[in-house]
Amino acid sequence: MIPVLKKEWKSNFKTLTGWLFLAITLFFTGWYFKAYGLDEGYPYLSYIIGGLKLIFMFTFPLLTMRSFAEEKRYRTDQLLFTAPVSARAVVAGKYLAALMTFLTTVPLLLVFMFILSIYGDVPFKENVVAVIYFVLFGMACIGIGIFISALSDNQIIAAVLTFFVLMCSASVSGIVSSAGVKNEVLLKIFGLFDLARPFDNGMYGTLDLADPVYYISVTILMLYLTEFVLTSRRLHVKTSGFLNAATGVLRLVLVLAVMAGCNLAVRGLESGKRTIDMTYNKIRSLSEQAKEAIEGLSEDVMIYVYCNESEKDDTLDSTLSYMSAYNDRIKTVYIDPAANPQFYRQYSDREPSTGSLIVTAGDRSRVIEYADCYKLNYKYAYNAVSDTYVVSGYDVTGYDGEGKIVSAIDYVTDASLKKIYCIGGHDEAEVDTELKMRIENAHFELENINLLQYDEVPQDCSVLFLLGPLTDLTDDELGKLKKFTGRDAGAVLLCAYTDGTVQKNYDSLLAGLGIKVLDGTVYEVNEAYYNNEDSYLLPVIADTPWTQGIYTGDRTRYIYMPFAKGLKLTETPGAECRTFLSSSESARLNGTDEDEEGPFSLGVYVKKYLDKGSFRAAVISSDYFLDPGINRAVGGSNHNLFIKLLTSVAETGEVADIAVKNYEYDRILVPGGVRTVMGGFFMAVLPLMMIAVGMIIREIRKRK
Repeated sequence: MIPVLKKEWKSNFKTLTGWLFLAITLFFTGWYFKAYGLDEGYPYLSYIIGGLKLIFMFTFPLLTMRSFAEEKRYRTDQLLFTAPVSARAVVAGKYLAALMTFLTTVPLLLVFMFILSIYGDVPFKENVVAVIYFVLFGMACIGIGIFISALSDNQIIAAVLTFFVLMCSASVSGIVSSAGVKNEVLLKIFGLFDLARPFDNGMYGTLDLADPVYYISVTILMLYLTEFVLTSRRLHVKTSGFLNAATGVLRLVLVLAVMAGCNLAVRGLESGKRTIDMTYNKIRSLSEQAKEAIEGLSEDVMIYVYCNESEKDDTLDSTLSYMSAYNDRIKTVYIDPAANPQFYRQYSDREPSTGSLIVTAGDRSRVIEYADCYKLNYKYAYNAVSDTYVVSGYDVTGYDGEGKIVSAIDYVTDASLKKIYCIGGHDEAEVDTELKMRIENAHFELENINLLQYDEVPQDCSVLFLLGPLTDLTDDELGKLKKFTGRDAGAVLLCAYTDGTVQKNYDSLLAGLGIKVLDGTVYEVNEAYYNNEDSYLLPVIADTPWTQGIYTGDRTRYIYMPFAKGLKLTETPGAECRTFLSSSESARLNGTDEDEEGPFSLGVYVKKYLDKGSFRAAVISSDYFLDPGINRAVGGSNHNLFIKLLTSVAETGEVADIAVKNYEYDRILVPGGVRTVMGGFFMAVLPLMMIAVGMIIREIRKRK
């Protein structure tokens, strides 16, 4: 094998073919790196590798077409048949030479990852998984090319046939879908030829052990078929008997049976037992919070998935499989709506959408709509006819299936919902979709109301939201809210940036809790603030029960509060106030003549003692605090703190609060000059160098 490997490796680079392969590969690799990595700032190699998949459909045939077709054309294959080298060694040598040539491009991908890591955070494990799948895909494609080359005596025909087979194998799912194939047996048979499906799955950072087994099986099968073809010719040359030929066929059947058995055995495992989740936020497996939440279940939980199992959502199915594997009290059953159209009526008056979940335990149940399992970023377009903006599409940007399922399990087995009323009518900030999901996952039911339509705050209100009113409360509303502060309940109150507008009644409400709202906004003079804007505050975080997990002694986590008002604590009988967010001592008030000096309170927790129970309130001095963009800028810390404050004022105790798992890292910002230089080097300089070296070697060989 070694002599064949050395001969083939040298021959790849003694001619222009190997250098041309490298040049084309380097050009397109550099192209995608500049487009996705440098210009768009994606830290994922999967974008680059996904683009290269089609390119390699063209370049793999260049790499393999000479392997045996050229030997047949020049009759040198007769030397192989009569040489003291087994057919298996010949096939292995030629295959490894082609594979090594392909693998010369892999280190470049790792170089790209290192370059991107200089300018931002890179999901290392996910990128490694993408590279592994890239190598496995290449192994299988080269094996197919080697086999086809063994069938032909013309390099061009071998290249064209290899390209055709690879393109068909990469388009199986599209072909099956277009043909309308529904039979499950046929779908599984067609799936055996689908090279692209495992490759595409691997680009999401999850290593499914069934995929390496599949690619390795395809590679071994192709190489064995190549050996079988060569052995058949060798037998013909040596005029061997029928017995040897029959033995070869039986061995081929045995190899097919072993390959099929290995694949079936691995795919028969539950996805939770055969997959390794390498995503940075464990999007395909279980977070530690989820494991803790489902660990001590005292009763059985049945989860019905309202769809045909052949149409299941892979991500949801993976989450459910992991849960079943972690706790055998959790069972999953797929319900085909076509076969059981009335099944949902046991749990809901309204039919859920296909793919939705029905979580049940005992006589309690909760329906999780399929769309609620994902975070959607809607796109809007202007409609001139109706003079309104309408939804024109959406992007799926995150996964909340785990949080929804855990919340539903908690609900049906143990917890009860508490009601939150969000007061509107004063141009307040809105609760965005992501935060609403987290509130619901923490076992709260959120409802927006206008207090003017009620005689008082509803009696079932556990927590009241006032999220930064821009216009002042009416006297009537103030009376109702002051009466509410005499209940055993909670509230989350935000102060809005009002550009000097006085909010007498709202300030009066807070004064009753021992908090004075100062005029103007807080700005920092000497301390850190965000993005070089002195009013974009990064408050000092105190070590309190509500900041656990956010407070760090070395201040490596931040809360972000633009345009915050200053709060000052006053003594109020029966009320206990504690600051958990504050400015620095050098902070000042902007837009006011008041001679106030820092530090200013920016977040205050109030506990007002009553005859029976207490009234709890969390007061935050910036209405931008809950803005989704502001929250993302500090890695979700704002929302994390909000949920902790919410559960504290509601006195719900510890509830599993699982954040939405965003699909992507933040993008990387690469300087323009670096993008230009790097792009030019990888797209032009390196490919031209490969072509130049190949041409020089060819000229040297011609002159010898």
